[in-house]
Amino acid sequence: MDNIKKFKKKIIKNFFSKKELDLFQQYCWIRLDEPWIEPRFFDDALAKHFHELKRNIVEKHTKLKLFKTYCYWKYFAYGDNVPLHVNGPNCEISVIVAIKQNKQWPIEIEKKLFTIDEGDAIVFLGNQLSQKRKVLKDESNAQIFFNYVDQNGSFTYHKDNQLEKDVPTWKKHVK
Repeated sequence: MDNIKKFKKKIIKNFFSKKELDLFQQYCWIRLDEPWIEPRFFDDALAKHFHELKRNIVEKHTKLKLFKTYCYWKYFAYGDNVPLHVNGPNCEISVIVAIKQNKQWPIEIEKKLFTIDEGDAIVFLGNQLSQKRKVLKDESNAQIFFNYVDQNGSFTYHKDNQLEKDVPTWKKHVK
C-alpha cells in the first residue's frame, strides 16, 4: 500500500470532531484576549495535547509511523500572506487544520490550490513541497500546524523539538 511519500498530499475531512473544534475555537478566543506580540502560539498546551492525540489519525492517512516534532496555532488577520517556501526537515510531514475562518483561504501546494473547511486538515510533505498563500482578504483565519517526522526516516533527530528557535522561519524561499 502506498504511503504519503508516493501520493505527497491529502485532505482529511473532519480531522477535528465538532466537539473538539468547538473547544479549540473557544480556546483561541481566550488566548487572543491575552497579551501577545504576534498571534502565533508555540508550545501551547492545548495544541500540544492535540498534536499527540491526532498522531494516530495522521499515521493512518500517511501510512507511516511518526514522531511528533513541533506544533503551533496562528491567528491570521486581514492582509496577512504566506510567502512561497518549503518547510524545514522537522516538518517532513506537515498538517494544517482550519480552526476558524469566515471563508476558506486557499493554500497553494506545488502550484495547485487546496481549500479546507473548519475542522478539516491537509497533510503533505512539508519539507519537500513548496507552499504559499495569497493575501488574506477576509477578516480572520485561525489554523493549527502539526509537524511530524517518519520514525524510519532521516530526520528522527527532530523528535519532540518544541523550541521556537527550532521552528523554520521561511528562509527557504522558493524562487
